[in-house]
Amino acid sequence: MATQVTWADIAEYVTDELKHEKSRPNRAHYLRLGNEAIQAISELGFVYETAWDNDNGDLTLSSATATLPIECIEVTAVEWDGDDHPLPFKTVAWLDDNESGWRTATGEPSYYTIEGHQLVLDSIPSGTTTGKLVVRGKGSLTDFVDGGTNPLAYLPANIQLAPAHYILANLPVDNEDQTSVARQQKHERKWDRYEARMKAVIDGRKHEPFRY
Repeated sequence: MATQVTWADIAEYVTDELKHEKSRPNRAHYLRLGNEAIQAISELGFVYETAWDNDNGDLTLSSATATLPIECIEVTAVEWDGDDHPLPFKTVAWLDDNESGWRTATGEPSYYTIEGHQLVLDSIPSGTTTGKLVVRGKGSLTDFVDGGTNPLAYLPANIQLAPAHYILANLPVDNEDQTSVARQQKHERKWDRYEARMKAVIDGRKHEPFRY
């Protein structure tokens, strides 16, 4: 089994690549760029399939509206009171044309729509409970945080070093230092190759849908 790359491995690789340059940025700058790389990878491959709900505090349903989590890149499914009750998506225009008064209607929802960062049900749930709303989708990977989940754990082993190349391609360059210029150019090419590989590998992975 391949050894999982960690943030410490990334930082050590970057430091080693910079050892012949005159100036070396501090590791705090590495980390900022490393987290930029993680978000770029998330957007490239939609690698992290997850779910949010109003039962465990991921979502807050107010009347018929819930703000989507900031890490939600794409909504793939919405369920009401269990995975046997999926809600089809409809545009606002469709709801306006086909469900007159849907914004103030009450009862069990039949559809959902999205307005900006808001997920909106086609009726305000009524009764003693608002029901369980589950949003499934593609989320961004978590940042590199000390003691936190390693975002590289969600990536295939052969692309886990990609953030190191992103960092080395985007660190400041001393144009009077040919070693510095060559470093940037080399790692820009490596990151470009990783981008193509990430899309091919990640898009080809089969995601097993999460279910409660």
